Amino acid sequence: MAEELGKRSSRVKVVANVPGEEKMSAVLGHFIEPYVHLTKTGKAYESLVTVAAVAWNTTLFSPEEGEELLRKTEKNLPKDSRQGFHDLVTEMMERKRRYFADNQWMILSYEITVLPGEYRLAVLSALPTEGKEKAIALITGLPATKPKKPSFLARILAFFRR
Repeated sequence: MAEELGKRSSRVKVVANVPGEEKMSAVLGHFIEPYVHLTKTGKAYESLVTVAAVAWNTTLFSPEEGEELLRKTEKNLPKDSRQGFHDLVTEMMERKRRYFADNQWMILSYEITVLPGEYRLAVLSALPTEGKEKAIALITGLPATKPKKPSFLARILAFFRR
C-alpha cells in the first residue's frame, strides 16, 4: 500500500517502517486478537477489522467528535445491526484506551490477504495531527468539507477516497 501511494503521488513522502515504532499491522492484530475466534470467514474477519479501525480512530478524537463520528457511521448500517455495532465499538474503544493509550497513529487504510489457515493484515497509518474531517469521511463514507489549504494527512486521505 505504501509503495503504491508513493508511486501515485510525488508530493507524499512514504515511510514503510518507522524506526522505533511497532508496525501498525502488528498493533492492530494484537488489538483484535480477543475477537478473531469469532470470525469464520474472510468476510467476517474484514468486518472485524473495519469495526476495529472505527473504534481505534474514534478514540483519537474528542468525545464530542467521537460521538458524532459514531452517529454518522451507524446511519450507514442496517437498523437491526446498529446496537450490536455500537456495543462492539464501545467495548473496543475501552480496550484501545486501556491497553493501547500511548499509540496515537490513525488507521487510514488496510488490506487483508486470506491464506490457508490465516489472515495477513497490512495497515497504512499516520499521526492524526491534522485532517480529521477527511478521516471522518473515510470512516463514515460521508463527504467531507474541503479545507482551504489541505494538510499532508488530508491529501493522503483524499488519495484513498478516489
